[in-house]
Amino acid sequence: MKELPSDAAGIRRARNQVWTGAGRYGYEPAFVSSYLYLNTIMGLSDAFHGDAALQALFAHWAGDRCESVYDSFAWLLLESEAYRRALPTRPALEELRRLFADEFLEGVEWHSRAESYGRALLCRSMQEAHWRVALGKTPGLLFPREKRLFAAMQSASALTGAALEDAVLALLRKYFGFHGVVRPLVLRSYTGSFLLWLRRMLFGSRAGTDKLLLRQEEHVEKSDGDKAERRGILKLLATDATADLAYIESCFGRPSLPPGQIAALEHELCRGGHQGCHLYFTAGDAANEPQGYEARRVAAESAQQARRNCARYAANRALYESTVRRLTERLRSALVPQRHLDGDAARWGRLDSRRAWRAVALEDERVFQQPEDAPQSEWAVELLLDASASRMNEQETIAAQGCVLAESLRRCGVAVQVESFCSLRGYTVLRTLKSWRDEDGTRRILRYSAAGWNRDALALRAAARHMEEMSGSHRRLLLVLTDASPNDSWPLNRGAMRLRRDYGGKAGVIDTAEAVRDLERQGVRCAAIFTGLDAAWHDAETIYGVRLARICDMSELAAAAGALLERELSAP
Repeated sequence: MKELPSDAAGIRRARNQVWTGAGRYGYEPAFVSSYLYLNTIMGLSDAFHGDAALQALFAHWAGDRCESVYDSFAWLLLESEAYRRALPTRPALEELRRLFADEFLEGVEWHSRAESYGRALLCRSMQEAHWRVALGKTPGLLFPREKRLFAAMQSASALTGAALEDAVLALLRKYFGFHGVVRPLVLRSYTGSFLLWLRRMLFGSRAGTDKLLLRQEEHVEKSDGDKAERRGILKLLATDATADLAYIESCFGRPSLPPGQIAALEHELCRGGHQGCHLYFTAGDAANEPQGYEARRVAAESAQQARRNCARYAANRALYESTVRRLTERLRSALVPQRHLDGDAARWGRLDSRRAWRAVALEDERVFQQPEDAPQSEWAVELLLDASASRMNEQETIAAQGCVLAESLRRCGVAVQVESFCSLRGYTVLRTLKSWRDEDGTRRILRYSAAGWNRDALALRAAARHMEEMSGSHRRLLLVLTDASPNDSWPLNRGAMRLRRDYGGKAGVIDTAEAVRDLERQGVRCAAIFTGLDAAWHDAETIYGVRLARICDMSELAAAAGALLERELSAP
């Protein structure tokens, strides 16, 4: 349910809306809301079932520590039934429902999971899927268990009366663990439970149990030992940092930066709202043959995704090469080739012994001879690809877009690096797909795959800091391919007590926007190519302002991205 009206007039108005739906006045509704549509549905449910039957249904779990979760889930099924039964005589419900669904999905913000985060997260997933379907969309990305629950909800919505009540209780029993025994929220007195509760309140409770979500796993051979290991993984708790780091390495490959350098970056960047988070930089190279079920599963699916990316690129090579030519021609007009000052001096290349003294005496980094084929533009562009699970259905397209953008910039003499980012178990992972010195990184970019969460603000800060150390360029542009939907399993810490708030929704958008503004004050221009849903466009504008372009397919990339890059790279 949404929040209740806070003023007396609002409460009276809400009651009247419920009474109008019920067709009777003067009684005290068990539920009211700030929204006309929900109040109408509550009244209609009263009219169809009777107040006593509704009270009896919700009394099953009244006082339970998960009462609000069970209430919200039950109302999803009651809403489906009431809407279906009332629509023939109340056609205005269709528009009211659509408006409410739009508002719900646009402003969805994950609330506290302190009371049994698993049930709350499952209910929130069902709510989002429910209202997406109400708008005629697909349910979105769901785990297998969530898919089964959503299918069962669709079947139950066709029931009425006592059959619907029985279905609600059966689903709560099967998927939420409610067996008719009310469990009030009680803090146990012994130290272990208190410390676990305190850890969840302050630092979140899913970090150590996050598993990398991939598209498929049926091609991975499973032994009896693997099955036991898989069961064991489900029991992990966020208490072993070494185990988390080992899991990250098994999924993404060995780190590309030494521990001391990573520790320094974490000390600098993992502060404030990101206190307790970690950074992980990798080129995706496996240390050894993958060991164990999880490592083999991830390696096999990543390889399969790379093959899918290559197949899509090969099938559409003519389109992509045409897009590269058009984008290159447009960018060349905005880029005037510039040589480094002081002859061929550069920040990387072959050491010039005649200039080596300047590094110590004058702190001048340009003590190398610039290679003849080095980029001639003063710009360095970091192309950052969102690789969270929300992009799983677009992986082949995003990989191709990354190739086209990188190749176009390279042909224009711009130093370009391509990295993907996602987050898991509190680690924000940046995977280098093409380094600054890779002359042709197309095949490596096609290794792109999506999985996990995304902590956009920390990823942007880390990429900019990494770019500052590696590019050796005066002027830096951070270009992000994104759906502007920050969402991480590790919380956002706020205040002196570091009380947690879920990293997602408005909180994630505001935090990412603050990161963009900070980077721009440091001289890093941040721009984005948006490839998300209509509902997230406002969030993209909030984060990136006017440095933003939107594309829906590859045919729009040359024009939209070309205009954006032309404007940014020709800036004084």
